[in-house]
Amino acid sequence: MEQQRFRCAACNKLDRERVAGQRYCGAVKCQRKRKNKWRRERYARDATYRDTAQASTADSCTAWARR
Repeated sequence: MEQQRFRCAACNKLDRERVAGQRYCGAVKCQRKRKNKWRRERYARDATYRDTAQASTADSCTAWARR
């Protein structure tokens, strides 16, 4: 079975697809962009995720201030 080729959505590099529908290459900066995009979308549409993330950030800031 021959692998399809795709163009990375972040760096525009042509790469071989390892998973059907793959849109990002394996480079660290491209994976970081992919994950940040996912987080922004999730944060915008999921109130529970947003509340949990805000509480977690507040807790870690409070702990840092105490130290």
